[in-house]
Amino acid sequence: MGFYLLFLFFLVACQNNHPEDSQTICASQFCNAQGKNEILATKDKAYTPSIIQFPANLVIASPNTNDYSKYIKIIDTLNTKLNKSGINILLNPNILRVNQKKSIDRIGYSDKIRKELESKIKTKYLTFVIVPSGQKLNGFTYTLNQNFWYYLGFGYNYIYISDNPNVSVATFAHETGHFFGLQHTFGSSSEQFTTKESILENNCNTEGDTTHL
Repeated sequence: MGFYLLFLFFLVACQNNHPEDSQTICASQFCNAQGKNEILATKDKAYTPSIIQFPANLVIASPNTNDYSKYIKIIDTLNTKLNKSGINILLNPNILRVNQKKSIDRIGYSDKIRKELESKIKTKYLTFVIVPSGQKLNGFTYTLNQNFWYYLGFGYNYIYISDNPNVSVATFAHETGHFFGLQHTFGSSSEQFTTKESILENNCNTEGDTTHL
C-alpha cells in the first residue's frame, strides 16, 4: 500500500522555473506532464517490494564541517519517515570529502560551478552534498523535466544541503521529495496541476498535488 501511495504523491506535472526572491530557500526545478506520465508508467512495470532500496552517498564539500556524524543521524531519521512510503536510503559508510569553498548560493545559481564540483565527485547514486552556507538557499536538487529513467547517472542525482547549523531533517526531507518529483505545495502558478493551491485550504480539490488523488 505504501508503494502505491508513494506513486500517488509523485503524480505531479510541474513548472520549469522556480521563483527566486528573498524568501526562497530552495532552488529545485520540477518535471513536466510527460515526466509525470513516465513516473506513473513505472508503477505497472517495476517490481514492487515492500521497501525500495536507494543506495546513497554523503559528500562533505565544506571546510567548515569536521564532524559529519550529524548528517548520518539526520539521514537515519529521514529513513524512518521515508520507510512509511516504501523507501529506504542505504548510505555508503565511506564518506567522501571534496576540497572546495563555494557557497550553496553560488553552486545553485551557476551551472558551471555546479558541474565543476560534480566532476570531482562522479557518482551514479543519489548523493547528498554538504556545502558552505549562503544568504538564500538551504538546499536544492536538479531534476529532469522528463525521462524519469535518466535521473541517476546523468548529473541529476545530487542533493545539495547547506552546512547551516539550523539545517535539520526537514531540509533533507524537503529536497529528497523534490528528487523524487514532488513540488512545493503552495505557489502562484496558474497552470493546471502545478502549485496554485491556497494556504487557506479552500481549493484543495481542484489545485496542487491533491488534484491527482
